[in-house]
Amino acid sequence: MAETLAALDVLISDVTSPQHIHSSEQPCSANDPPSKSLAAAQLAKSVPASPSAPVQVPAPTPARKATSPSAPSSDLSPELDQKLSMLRSVGEECVSEAELRNLVQKKPNFILYDGFEPSGRMHIAQGMFKAMNVNKCTRAGGTFIFWVADWFALMNDKMGGDLERIKTVGQYLIQVWTAAGMDMERVKFLWSSEEISNHAQRYWTQALDIARRFTVTRIKKCCQIMGRLEDTLTAAQILYPIMQCTDIFFLRADICQLGVDQRKVNMLAREYCDAAGIKLKPVILSHHMLYGLAKGQQKMSKSNLDSAIFMEDSAADVERKIRKAYCPRAEGEVEEKPEEESMHLTEDKLKNPCLDYVEHIIFCVPGATFTAGGTTYDSFVPVREAFLGGTLNEDDLKSGIISAVNMLLEPVRIHFERDAEARRILDLISGWMKEPKTQRATPLRRGIVTDLRGCSCVVFAPLPSAQPQLAVAVELLESLAATPTGSQPVLWLADWSAFCLGCLTGGKAAADDLKAINAAYSVLLGAMRALSPDLMGNVRVIKQSEVVLDNPSDYWISVINVGRAFPLSALRSAHRRLDRLPHDKDALDELLKAAMLRCEAAADAGECLAVLRDVIACCIDGEAGSGVRPADVEKLDATLSECTDKCANDKGKCLSVIRRGFEHTLDLGFNGSHVFMMLMHCADVLALAGASVRTVICCTPAQMALHEVAVNYMNSAQAVAAAGLCPPELRQVPPVSLRLKAAAGGELAGGEWDADAELLLLDGPSDVQRKLKRAFCEPGNVAFCPPLTLARRVVLPLAADRQLHVNRKSEDGGNAVFIDADEMDKAFKEGALHPGDLKPAVRDAIDAILQGVRQAVQKDSALGQAQKDLEKVIKRSAKGGGGKGKK
Repeated sequence: MAETLAALDVLISDVTSPQHIHSSEQPCSANDPPSKSLAAAQLAKSVPASPSAPVQVPAPTPARKATSPSAPSSDLSPELDQKLSMLRSVGEECVSEAELRNLVQKKPNFILYDGFEPSGRMHIAQGMFKAMNVNKCTRAGGTFIFWVADWFALMNDKMGGDLERIKTVGQYLIQVWTAAGMDMERVKFLWSSEEISNHAQRYWTQALDIARRFTVTRIKKCCQIMGRLEDTLTAAQILYPIMQCTDIFFLRADICQLGVDQRKVNMLAREYCDAAGIKLKPVILSHHMLYGLAKGQQKMSKSNLDSAIFMEDSAADVERKIRKAYCPRAEGEVEEKPEEESMHLTEDKLKNPCLDYVEHIIFCVPGATFTAGGTTYDSFVPVREAFLGGTLNEDDLKSGIISAVNMLLEPVRIHFERDAEARRILDLISGWMKEPKTQRATPLRRGIVTDLRGCSCVVFAPLPSAQPQLAVAVELLESLAATPTGSQPVLWLADWSAFCLGCLTGGKAAADDLKAINAAYSVLLGAMRALSPDLMGNVRVIKQSEVVLDNPSDYWISVINVGRAFPLSALRSAHRRLDRLPHDKDALDELLKAAMLRCEAAADAGECLAVLRDVIACCIDGEAGSGVRPADVEKLDATLSECTDKCANDKGKCLSVIRRGFEHTLDLGFNGSHVFMMLMHCADVLALAGASVRTVICCTPAQMALHEVAVNYMNSAQAVAAAGLCPPELRQVPPVSLRLKAAAGGELAGGEWDADAELLLLDGPSDVQRKLKRAFCEPGNVAFCPPLTLARRVVLPLAADRQLHVNRKSEDGGNAVFIDADEMDKAFKEGALHPGDLKPAVRDAIDAILQGVRQAVQKDSALGQAQKDLEKVIKRSAKGGGGKGKK
């Protein structure tokens, strides 16, 4: 054996020299370098080979010349050039060649990664083809990390969403690769559920940072990696590409060595580098995707057992499947489907899966030969030419494939026959694969808030601000004060959701943004405790991040399970409601659905275009609801232009363009961060749920749509009902507006922020004086009178003596004290209380209340530091600092 391995080393040296490397269109060939362990496994088979065995490892001989995928770099040593060529032979595409060359030159111990869902049995491309490629990569000096993506399988509902079953399938993958001869010396297997749980903060803040930088439209372009069309996606399937992108950075992978079908999400990772300012991008080395055995299958399917050869298939299985396999001689027999995107980077009009097996499986073995019809071939091209020319018939071609494939699979079969543990695992998986899906139930897993006393009344704080407003603190205090008697008041701070939504961005790193969010919430809490110490003394404050990190595995699995329950379109509709006033009925969804039905029923493309013009007119005329934005109309106009220019006479293509245009119109403003935020909110509510008592959520109308998403999930999820959890009761509380001017939200006509429109918690005496002096206060107008509102909702509830003191001259009626808001309104309406007297009284009272906040910040060093952190955020925002735009 040692002599054989030494001979193989010589062969490797010969065939990987620059002049003997195949082009990028041939990721595996007879000249590709083997691995010691794999070649040894081929030579050490315990089953005797027939005299005409189609797979052989010959003695070292000079390799045939072939085109190099890239010209050898003169600045690399022969050894490095050899490693570069070996790596390049793995991929049908490399992004980019220059970056790969730089990596090999400057980092000899580079890291490659591939992720596999443990989702069932392993087909031959995932087994044999992958083993060969891994051995090449490790021989070139790399460490290959297999990311056993059990959580990803859970998101895709594999094995009924049962994580323990998924882990068992992961063990099966390792058993197969070991038996197939993968050299494990520089291979690591990491389980995503374990690694992510052990490093939850680093992983999930990275994922949230990626999510906040991309639109849903951009993320949906990656969803081919799950084999799903855009309009059938669940919300969880939007998480998939975000998490897969996160894996690359979490594992610190230098090379993404996955299939061509994963190319889009790998490109997303490179785009993230641009958005986040990361200089060294991961290199993408995408290998060939093997055709399925049936006609028109771009890749093999694990759900169709006859579409692929599996690694432990019997000889009879192999014969049956290959005999049935599609095997055309003429090009163009497979009809192109415009709605399906090709998973192959090289043009192949023949699409013959039998020839694909010969090229990429049989000739993937180093030095292999192929015997068919009495002729032995030492490369693929002559086999193809013989078959297309008629000198090799289909029956003989398939006989040769059957013999060659059975020789490759025999060591794996023997392993699963003789190894008891391997046999047990395979039997379990085979049984699970036969179970009807209706028999599988997903168990409930969730984060849990511990030590809640009986019934809880939860108030969710709004998103943090670098300039926290007095109105926000007052609204939260009023909501907490509405807690039913006997219930525990809880204030929930969704800090990670705020980070995901891009609040307080602009720091040099994600940690800076998280620090700013924590500072904003700290100042808000400190102010609320100063304003109402008795009430806040009974309030339990819970940070979302603390609940997440207390049990990250169960929390994020609950997020995934919520996502599996919701179509993406449902969350998009909820987001559009959150983005508008509650009474604003947005009819755009219904309009576009009805229009799509009209287009499908249209006689030709011309009628489709007429329907599209009608839709645009409805949006412009306001018939589609007041929620239609200019950007919506622009997107529909662009769709009309694309149809007119490219497919005015082709109804099929026109329908495809219109369908995509409608989807993208509805997706405008809908980002990956919104999907994460809504699913995390459902997981938060689930974590707060009690088994015997119903949680109460006090909320303003603006928060109602978000809470309704969580309630709808809990009402419909069988696992929630089986656990005996009660959906929360939603109680509306009136919103608080303390704006000082008539323009809502403190905005001027030009959209600029009016600093004098709102009182801030950290305002100084001069700020209070200036703002109240400029506040709107029309004599007798009680419908909108900011000083009256401040007196009613701030002064009377929060002043030390719960009174408003009005100081005035005797001729103006003398001093007055108000303890009742209605009496105060009546006096102002009737003219007994003049604006010139009301404003100074409210000014002094508000300043005295905020003085308590100022003193609390001065006395508490942590609050003082939080204030300084917020000042830095304000300064960098003024200088134009901030997160980069969405893609």
